Amino acid sequence: MEPRSTGRRARRRPGTGVFQHGVASGDPLPHAVLLGTRVTVRPDAVPGSGVGEAVDVAWEVSRRPDFGTLAADEANERCSRPEGALERAIRARRCLHERLERRPRAVVADVRLEPAPWRPTTPVAHPGVPHVKSSTESLSPTRVKLTIEVPFEEFKPNLDKAYKQIGGQIQVPGFRKGKVPAAIVDQRVGRDAVLSEAVNAALPDWYRQALEETNVQPLSQPEIDLTKFADGEDIEITAELDVRPELDLPDLADITVKVEDAEVTAEDVTEQIDALRERFATTTDVERPAADGDALTIDLVAKDKDGEPIDGAEANAMPYTVGSGVLLDGLDDAVTGLSAGEEVTFSTELVGGELKGTPVDVTVTVVDVKERTLPELDEEFVQTASQFDTVEEFTADVRERLVRGKRMEQAGQARDLVLDEIIGKVEAPVPDELLAAELGARREQVAQQLAQAGLTMENYLEDEGQTAEEFDAELERRTRDAIVAQFVLDQVVAEQEIGLDDTELSQHIMQRAQQSGQDPNAYVQHIMEHNHVPEMVSEVLRGKALASLVEGATVTDESGNDLRLSQLRGDGTYADEETDGDDA
Repeated sequence: MEPRSTGRRARRRPGTGVFQHGVASGDPLPHAVLLGTRVTVRPDAVPGSGVGEAVDVAWEVSRRPDFGTLAADEANERCSRPEGALERAIRARRCLHERLERRPRAVVADVRLEPAPWRPTTPVAHPGVPHVKSSTESLSPTRVKLTIEVPFEEFKPNLDKAYKQIGGQIQVPGFRKGKVPAAIVDQRVGRDAVLSEAVNAALPDWYRQALEETNVQPLSQPEIDLTKFADGEDIEITAELDVRPELDLPDLADITVKVEDAEVTAEDVTEQIDALRERFATTTDVERPAADGDALTIDLVAKDKDGEPIDGAEANAMPYTVGSGVLLDGLDDAVTGLSAGEEVTFSTELVGGELKGTPVDVTVTVVDVKERTLPELDEEFVQTASQFDTVEEFTADVRERLVRGKRMEQAGQARDLVLDEIIGKVEAPVPDELLAAELGARREQVAQQLAQAGLTMENYLEDEGQTAEEFDAELERRTRDAIVAQFVLDQVVAEQEIGLDDTELSQHIMQRAQQSGQDPNAYVQHIMEHNHVPEMVSEVLRGKALASLVEGATVTDESGNDLRLSQLRGDGTYADEETDGDDA
C-alpha cells in the first residue's frame, strides 16, 4: 500500500535587440524610490511606524529586482507588448537589464518560503479530522523526522467515508448505487483497497495537523513512510522534511554600519530643476540641419555588407534626440547636419541580439527636425510647473525633497548593510534540495529571459565581462544569501511574535499596485488569481522584522552623525520635524 505524500514545492514563473546601445546598467524601475529609484508613497499608506515606515518602503523597492514571482509577472506585462521588430529589440534590451541582476540586490522575498506566522503556535481544531499525536526528532539542523500516531478508533470515520465513496462507484445487483454494504465492498474490491483509499485521503489532514501541533515550518516536500499499519491497530506514519534552522543571531548592539551623508549640493538642485524644465520643453519645426539637442523623427534600415536587408533591423518614425547616444555607434555623427528629407548611410556594428557584432550599413532618413527650447526659470514657469509662486519657494522645495530622498537612500543603505552584517555573522546551513531548486529556477529564468531578449548566455556574459564560472558562483552566492536572509527574518518574526492586521495588508497591496503602475482592482484580481496573498503577507512581516533589526543596530553617516531612523517616516520626513524644525 503506497500512501500519497503531501507538501508543496515552490514553483517559479519565468519572466521574459539589435539596435540598442548605451543603456545605463542602472536604469531605474518605473516609479523610482531608493538606491537610484524614486516613488511617491503616502505616509499613511506604509505599514508599520517609525523606522518601519522608511524601511518598508526601502524593502519594497529592493526586493523587486531579482526573481520574485510577482515581480516577474509585473515585468512580463510591462515588457511583452506587441511592437515592431526594432522597437521590440530596444525594449527587450532595456527590460532584460530590469529583469536580470542589474538592480540593487534583493536579499529577501525572492525565495518563496512559507512565512512562519501563517501557522498557529497552538493546535487548531479541525472538524471531522481525527486527533493525531505527533512528535519530532531532529536529524540535522535543517531536517526533522515527524512521527504521527493515529488511534484506529479515530481512523474509523475515514474508513466509513472510503466505504461510502467506493460503494458509490460500483454496481451490485440488488443494491442502489451508494448503498452497497461494507461487506459486499470488501468482496468486490478487497478490504486492503478500502484501507489504502482511507489512509491516502486522510494523510494530508494528518500531516497538516501534525505541523500545527509541532510548529514545524516545512521547506520541502515530506518523504512519508507508513511505518505501522495493520487492520484494527493504531497507525504510525513518519515524514522526513527540511525545515528552517534555528540560528544564533548576533547581538544588535554589536552591529555598527556607516551610510553615505545626506548631502544635497547646489548642482543636485540645478540638475533636478533642469530635468523639470526638460519636461516642459517646447519643440518647433525648423528648416535647418540637425544640431546637438534637436528632437528628430528618423527611419532606420540596416543591411549586411552584401547589401541584403537584415530581418527585423528596421524602424520607422522613431523619435531620437541628437547627442543622446542611446542607439547605434556613429548615429549622432551621421544625423548631425542633415535636414528633413535627407538620408545618409554609415557603417557600424549591431550591438544586440544574435547578430551582435555583425558589421552592417545603416541608412538613416531624417523625417523632421525640431528645435527644443527650455523655459526660463522664472515665476511664470514656477507657477505653471508647481504649486509655488516664487523661484525661491520652488527651489527650497526642490532642495527639501532631495534631502528627503537622501534620507530614504540612507534607510535603504542601512537596511542592506545591517542585514549583510547579520548574514556574515551567523552560521546558517541551507538545505541542499532547497538551494538546488532555487538555483535551477533562477538559471531557467535567466535562460528564458535571454531568449526572449534575443541574446545568448555568451552574449550576456560578454556584456557583463564575466566568465561562466564567475556568473555561476555569483548566482549561488546571491541565492544562498537570499535564503539565509529569509531564515533570519522569519526567526525574528517568530521570536518577536510580529503580526499584521487587514489594514496593513490592504495598504501594502495598494502600495504594490501603485509601484507596478497597474489599476488597483486589476492588481488585486491578479494576486488573488495567482495566489500571491501569502507572498504579500510574507513581505509585510519580513519588512517589519527588518525594521526591528535596523532600529536595534547603530547606524551613522560618513560624518559620524547618528541617524534618527526610528523617527524617519515613509515620505523621508522625521516624525518630530514639525516641532524641532530639523531639516537635516
